[in-house]
Amino acid sequence: MPVSLSKNISMSVQPLNKTSRNSLFEVGLLIVICALFGWFILLPKRAEVVQKQDNLNNIESQASSTAAQLATLQSLIGSLPSNAQNIADLDQALPLDGSTVRLQLLVQSLADSVGVTLGNISISGNSGGEVSGDTALLSDPYGVARTVQTLDGTVYAIGSFDQLQEFLKKLENSGRLIDVDSMTIEQGSSPGNLNMALTFKAYYFAP
Repeated sequence: MPVSLSKNISMSVQPLNKTSRNSLFEVGLLIVICALFGWFILLPKRAEVVQKQDNLNNIESQASSTAAQLATLQSLIGSLPSNAQNIADLDQALPLDGSTVRLQLLVQSLADSVGVTLGNISISGNSGGEVSGDTALLSDPYGVARTVQTLDGTVYAIGSFDQLQEFLKKLENSGRLIDVDSMTIEQGSSPGNLNMALTFKAYYFAP
C-alpha cells in the first residue's frame, strides 16, 4: 500500500514541474515580444509624433509672428494719410526713378543758395524716360520689385573758401541721399576764388 501511494505522488508531481517551466518560458517569451514591439514600433512612432508636434509648434509660432507683422503693416498703411510729409521726405531722399534732370536742378539750387558758380554738372545714369511711359508702373509704383541704384555725378564749382564749404554742407544736409566720392580744390583765376571738382553718387529706388 505505501509503495502504491509513492508512485501516485511521483506521477502527479512531474506534470506540475513541466507546466511551471512552460509557464515561465511563455512569460519570458511574452516579455521579449513586448520589448521588441516597443523598440521597433512604439519608440519610432513616438519619435515621429514628437517630431510632428515640434513642427506643428513651429508652424503655429510662424503663423503668430506673421499675423503680428501683418497687423503692424496694416497699422502703418492706415497711418499713411497722416504722414504725408514723411512720405514726401522719403521720396525726396530716395526717388522712385533715376531722373538726372531732377538731380541737376537740386545741385544747381544748392549752389545758387550760397553764391557758388557751377562751371559744369555732369550726371550719368537712367534718365527715367521708360518709367514715365509705363502707365501700368505709374498706376501702381510699389507693385513691382525695386532695388537701390545709383547716379554718378561730377560738379565743377567756383567760389570762395567759405562759399564752397557752405555748398558742401548743403549737399550733406540735403534731403537727397548723396555721397561725395572725391574732391579736389585749386587756386582760382581771380583773387579769393577757388576751383573745386566733386565726384559724387546719388541713389534712387527703381525696378
